[in-house]
Amino acid sequence: EMVRTDRIAVLSTEFTARVGIYRSFLEGREVFQRSAQLLVSTAEMGIRSGRMLDAILRNYTIPISRWKPSELILGCTHFSLYRKEIENLVESRVIDPAWNLSSKLREESPSSGFAVFYVTGDVKDFDRKLKRFGLHRKLSYWIEKLDPRVLERGKTLIETYNGDIGIVGSG
Repeated sequence: EMVRTDRIAVLSTEFTARVGIYRSFLEGREVFQRSAQLLVSTAEMGIRSGRMLDAILRNYTIPISRWKPSELILGCTHFSLYRKEIENLVESRVIDPAWNLSSKLREESPSSGFAVFYVTGDVKDFDRKLKRFGLHRKLSYWIEKLDPRVLERGKTLIETYNGDIGIVGSG
């Protein structure tokens, strides 16, 4: 729903690219899909700046820039960490669906200090990463495995899961 043009690049995880979820939702439009698994790992290691990050970002954005999309979708929530850097490297309008989704979840869910995380990867691995960043000391949470292939065409995660996705409860 955030896409305005017909020439879109998607920067995502390998899984998201392989499943082709964005390509299916953007049917009828030109889509350039680029998986950026090393960028995911960089975010999970907590790397926020430096020459290595610059090189990784350039590695993934140069092919996108050459393709000249009108818009670039950040197809992984990790990439929100690098939005400003990515915007500086591409001439496209950058779309970050994570912000849109979190806004919808805030509107639909009361905040109580308990969170449910829906992940497409390994649940135990995600839990280790949350603990590495100290989130387990700040917030009570539950982690659920999510298969994005179950999304219905043209519906959001929230609509597909009948409002159950990302609901914050009193736990």
